[in-house]
Amino acid sequence: MLHTYKSYEHQDNLRYYPGYYNVALMALFGFVKIAEGKPTKGKGWRIKSVEILPFGEAMMRLITRANTINDFFWDSYEENELPFDELLEFF
Repeated sequence: MLHTYKSYEHQDNLRYYPGYYNVALMALFGFVKIAEGKPTKGKGWRIKSVEILPFGEAMMRLITRANTINDFFWDSYEENELPFDELLEFF
């Protein structure tokens, strides 16, 4: 799925949800592919399009399913040490 943004005004919603930092992280981990444009002076990062990749679609379905099954509550919420295997059964 491809989302295009014709101008800074069109991409402005990304600032709030999911947030530019999350868009960058999703690209870093291969969930999405970002096409960037040349930034305008004083405006910052110019995103022309965001394409959701198959890996990102699969991971979001897995995470949504895991959260639904666990009622959005994980053992790591109460423990000081983060268990690294909480999602293992879903993979």
